[in-house]
Amino acid sequence: MQPSNGDASLSRAAQISRHEIRALIAALRDVGLWSPQLDGPFPDSAAVENLIEPVLADPARLAAVRDTGRSVGRDPELDRMAMLAALALGTPFGAVTMIFDDCQTLAGGYLGGAPISDCTPLEQSLCKFAVASGEPFFVEDARLNPLTVDNPLVRDGQVAAYAGVPLLDDGNQAVGALACWDTKPRFWTSGHVQVLTELGGVVRKKIFND
Repeated sequence: MQPSNGDASLSRAAQISRHEIRALIAALRDVGLWSPQLDGPFPDSAAVENLIEPVLADPARLAAVRDTGRSVGRDPELDRMAMLAALALGTPFGAVTMIFDDCQTLAGGYLGGAPISDCTPLEQSLCKFAVASGEPFFVEDARLNPLTVDNPLVRDGQVAAYAGVPLLDDGNQAVGALACWDTKPRFWTSGHVQVLTELGGVVRKKIFND
């Protein structure tokens, strides 16, 4: 079925936004931990949301999410993968998330008794940045990063350090993320990125090959 003109326009907007988000994340990566003393025209949270929205609402991406059949409920095997990821990176929490255009659902989690819902609004999601950019998203101190500083979970102290890699289908559509986080700031190494990326590959096979 051919997309409507509106859907085609949205897909083009999503591609433009994805490029801008990648450039923004690259700029933040270059300067390390961002602070108000560093130069650079970083957008406020509302501007960032405007960049992300077309990507998350792209019909092709949403169709890919629905095709996984994992819109509701946790999978014990994905719970185990979230635990392995957390243990590998030395964090107290890990999750496999699916990102829709209006919410984040939990397909698997290692939560240590934390009161985290299986379905949360996107305003609380950090995984959406990995999904929107299609690239790993690692934050050493989310309280200082302009992309995450206004997140409710960051403001109330539930998340400080975050690490997430996107879960891509064969068409390069990001449906969700494998993520780990801590309530304290963390220094992430290239080894952490490599390990989480490799574990993300295992999760990807589980999601798309079952």
